[in-house]
Amino acid sequence: MKVAKRPNSAGCFGPSPSLCRASFGFRFSGFFRISAFGLRISCWLTVWLALVLASADPSTPYIEITNTHAFGSFDNLGGRVSGVSPAAYSVAVFIYVPGAGWYSKPFCMPQLTPIQTNTSWTADITTGGSDQYATKITALLVSTNYNQPCVQGPATLPTNVTAQAVAGATVTRRDTRLRWISFNGYDWWCKTSANLVGPGPNYFSDSANNVWLDAQGQLHLRITNRSNHWQCAEIVTDRSFGYGNYRFELAFSVNELDPNAVLGMFTWSDDPSYSDREIDIECSRWSDTNDPNNAQFVVQPYNIAGHLIRYATPALLTNSTHLFTWETNQVSFQSQRGSFSPTPSPANLITNWVYTLAVPPPGACLPGQLVRLCQKS
Repeated sequence: MKVAKRPNSAGCFGPSPSLCRASFGFRFSGFFRISAFGLRISCWLTVWLALVLASADPSTPYIEITNTHAFGSFDNLGGRVSGVSPAAYSVAVFIYVPGAGWYSKPFCMPQLTPIQTNTSWTADITTGGSDQYATKITALLVSTNYNQPCVQGPATLPTNVTAQAVAGATVTRRDTRLRWISFNGYDWWCKTSANLVGPGPNYFSDSANNVWLDAQGQLHLRITNRSNHWQCAEIVTDRSFGYGNYRFELAFSVNELDPNAVLGMFTWSDDPSYSDREIDIECSRWSDTNDPNNAQFVVQPYNIAGHLIRYATPALLTNSTHLFTWETNQVSFQSQRGSFSPTPSPANLITNWVYTLAVPPPGACLPGQLVRLCQKS
């Protein structure tokens, strides 16, 4: 399957809310490929790459992070500024810890880090229990009169905070506790859980028995049963995408997917606004063996009229392409027989759909896009 354009979702959808984007694919022996095309990156770039609002003009306010340390480190963060008076400006630092959200650092009081006369600054960003596991760090250059509320756990940095900055810099750090795979030019982390988690709830495994690449570079996801538990599979990109083209090419028969399984290919944001900005292509019968349809297009929330259509991928088709184009005013979905064609013949067009009701904006710094195969709850 091909994916053009990521972290954790717990929402339910589909004909039965108890089937939470779950998939149960113990009969699923096919594979799918993922590749990207026509992407527009909306926020995070390469790990350790600082995103700075910089200018060659020394009079323009500028900040950079110069000594980000490795994931898990307790060392201080540091950087430098230019284009401002150190006495009139300070640095507001924020960290993002997965599962916890964004937090002001070093503390809520004080929030600001002073700038030295030589334009350098140093901040302690590990003043809490799990701060060393921050994967995103943002430093904003703000006036010493900055008086915004302390940030304590939102999924995204509040706009009232970012609006105060005259310049900003962000770095990302890879969570080395996770298993990562490099697939089709992107890095993906594999979800794992020792306990039941959403969606479903289900167990997830990052084992090579659940997620692997073959010699041709094709991605395989598999559900296994270990210790009397079904172990699902999910991968998530470490990059963020916005408007653009998303394409999934499947190299197995969708119609042969177990009725209790769901293969979900979707965008996701940890920010709950706009229903987590979730746009889905899903393959499943949702446990209804009599359902003639085996796939659906969805713009969440699924349970509002006009947000979902179901369709049938032909029974003997072992290679199909499913795609959508996310634009400011619409999301255009399409499914094709065989490999992708920009202008498929009528015989190769399975179905298409244009959604225009409430198109979510990409927002700032979304997690990337996800692919999930897991067990029915």
